[in-house]
Parts: sequence; C-alpha cells; structure tokens
Amino acid sequence: MENGFIERRRSPRVSVADGATVVRPISAAVRLLDLSSEGVLLSCPDPMRLGATSRVVARLAGRSLDAEFDIRHVSSQWDQRVGGYRVGGRFLSLCPQARLAIEELLSGSSP
Repeated sequence: MENGFIERRRSPRVSVADGATVVRPISAAVRLLDLSSEGVLLSCPDPMRLGATSRVVARLAGRSLDAEFDIRHVSSQWDQRVGGYRVGGRFLSLCPQARLAIEELLSGSSP
C-alpha cells in the first residue's frame, strides 16, 4: 500500500504504445435547422469533429428518423441566433423508412 492506495486489480496491467484512442458514445439534444434528402444542418451545444461520423435520431412526419451522417461543416464559433454551433452533414445511407419520412416532410404530405 503506497500513499493509502489499495490495489484491487485481479490481473496485471500491460503498457501499450502511445496513440491509443478511446471512443465513447455520447448523446446531446440538438436543434434541426435544415433538412434535405441529402443531409442535415443542426445547432449543437458543443462543436463536433469535422470528418467524424455521427447519428441523428428524430421524429419526422410521424415517422422515426435514425440515420448516420458524415460531418462536413462545423462553425468555429457559437452562433447566438441558433443557440449553438452549426454542424452540417451528409447522410451516409438511409433506410427506406427514414427516406420516406424525409420525403413526406419535404413534400408536405402526411403519413
């Protein structure tokens, strides 16, 4: 026991090379600013990493939208008008239900 620390590990630690990355999923409430058949523009409480892949989950036209998108634009400063950082992305792929929800919303038709 050193410095009052009690070792509780059941297996030994192993050193690893520099450059290890930890990826953890996080969720944040965002505001949908713009939607097209190709992508989204969001207002986010924190800036996101350009080039990263993210996921948007929402209800559109009475249907669920759950889609991954590639982040292509991130504003460099907080935008007071939209209450966050502007983050724009292009959908990587859309399931048929998500595509239908977007098409119905854009056309103004109901489910």
